[in-house]
Amino acid sequence: MFKKALLTTAAAVMAVGISASGAMAGFPEKDITLIVPWSPGGGTDTFSRILVKNAKKYMGVNINVKNKPGGMGSIGMGSVAKAAPTATPSAPSPST
Repeated sequence: MFKKALLTTAAAVMAVGISASGAMAGFPEKDITLIVPWSPGGGTDTFSRILVKNAKKYMGVNINVKNKPGGMGSIGMGSVAKAAPTATPSAPSPST
C-alpha cells in the first residue's frame, strides 16, 4: 500500500510538471498547492515533501504541501474538486 501511494504521488507531481512545461506557455504563474489527503508525517506526506523540495528549479514557482486528512482521503480530494478555477491545486490519488 505504501508503494502504491508513493508511486501515485510521484505520478501526480510529474503530471503537474509535464503540463507546465508543454502546451501552456507561462503556466503556472502562481504557487501550486499540493493537497495531501492523509496525515502529516505519513509516507505520502514525506514523499510529497521530498519531491517538491527542489521543484522551484524546474517549475519556476513554489509547490506548497498542505495536508487535509480525514474521510479516507475524501476531505482532501473534495477540497481539490471544489477549488476555484483560477487556483492551482493538485492532489495525489490512488489508482484503481
